[in-house]
Amino acid sequence: MTFDYRYSMLLACALLSTGGCIEDTPGSEGTTTTTEGTDTGSGSEGDSSDGGPSCGDGFRSAGEECDGNDFGMATCTSLGAGTGSLVCTAQCTIDATSCTECGNGTIEGSESCDLFDLDGQTCESLGMGSGRLACQSCLFDTSGCMPVCGDGVVQDGETCDGDDLDGETCQSLFGQEGTLGCSDTCVYDDSGCHVCGDRQIDPGEDCDTLPMDGKGLWTTCEELFGRNFSGQVICGDDCTIDTSMCFECGNGVIEGLEDCDGARLGGTTCEDLGELPGTLGCTEQCTFDPSGCGT
Repeated sequence: MTFDYRYSMLLACALLSTGGCIEDTPGSEGTTTTTEGTDTGSGSEGDSSDGGPSCGDGFRSAGEECDGNDFGMATCTSLGAGTGSLVCTAQCTIDATSCTECGNGTIEGSESCDLFDLDGQTCESLGMGSGRLACQSCLFDTSGCMPVCGDGVVQDGETCDGDDLDGETCQSLFGQEGTLGCSDTCVYDDSGCHVCGDRQIDPGEDCDTLPMDGKGLWTTCEELFGRNFSGQVICGDDCTIDTSMCFECGNGVIEGLEDCDGARLGGTTCEDLGELPGTLGCTEQCTFDPSGCGT
């Protein structure tokens, strides 16, 4: 029986793989024999011109450095490229250009600075006042910056600056009423804060409840408005003076606590006061004068 070399080659290919065999026979150099369903290299479905046949499926396979987010055990550090994140190209090769090596004196990737390379920045340019800007772990170190008190902007080391109170009030800081201020040294000035009702006149208060009667009689209507005025000055719930109970006696208008005013008696007679009939009068203090009753 004659040995058929071609037959043995085809049989071996069929048993060992499905990738096809090259028939190496005289006169047929370069001819490719494939089995059914194998890739002939003619651009059939499933082929990738960017990488291997499986590049882009998200799983790193033979011949690929990476695929999607699959880098195997590779990192910027393992590749000697510093720190950061690797990128996988469309050809399934690793791109390490996003890796940075902090400490090499060159700003790379997401670094703000590197050693003495501050990217031209200073304390002033960062709005941190004056002083010396430094670099620590490739991030700006502003501990050497000194804020400028008085520039109207709250910075590190300041609780306030001018009208900039950093959103705070007497209420938010102390649970009190009043107006919070800022000192010349850029710390809070609470002298304008007060507690209304503590029976003590604090800055920003006109009055405060008195322990003797609870009405806050700090002054009189006469002291405030003149000798023709009488009535009662009270302290309001907001620790401001309430003069609504003050009245001017002698203006011909019955006001506040007045019984009468001049000839105006409000329709009251001697009999209404339990007196004998007669002529009811009005005093200079705008109180009834019954001396003319019963005459």
